[in-house]
Amino acid sequence: MVVQKPDVYVGSTVRRKVRPHFHRSDCKWATAIKAWNLIRFSSQEEAVKAGWSCSGVVELLDVPRKVGNLAAHPIEDSATGMIVEVEEWEAEWCLEVIEALYDHFFVAPARNAERLYRLGQKMSP
Repeated sequence: MVVQKPDVYVGSTVRRKVRPHFHRSDCKWATAIKAWNLIRFSSQEEAVKAGWSCSGVVELLDVPRKVGNLAAHPIEDSATGMIVEVEEWEAEWCLEVIEALYDHFFVAPARNAERLYRLGQKMSP
C-alpha cells in the first residue's frame, strides 16, 4: 500500500511572471490566491519540475546574494563616510542559510521518502 501525502501545493499565475513560487494549500498566503488565478500541484516535486520554487526557499536564496553584494561592492555609511563591512553575524547567517537550503533540497526529501516508505510498510497488511 502506498501512502499519499494529503498536501496540495498552489501557485499564482500572476506571481509566476515575477518569481514563480508555490505554497502549501494551508498556508495563509495560499488562501489569498483567487480561484481564477490558482494553479494546483499534487506534490512539491510536481511544482519543482514545472519550474516553481518553494516560497520559503525563494526568500532564503536572496540572503547570500545580498551579503555577497555588500562584500563585493562596499558601500559607505552616509553619516560617517566609513565603508560598511560585512559583519560576523551576517557571514554566519549566510552559512546557516546555505546549510538550510542543502537540508531542504537534499537531506529532507530523502528522509521524508524513507519515512513515507516505512509508514507505508507499517500500514500494508
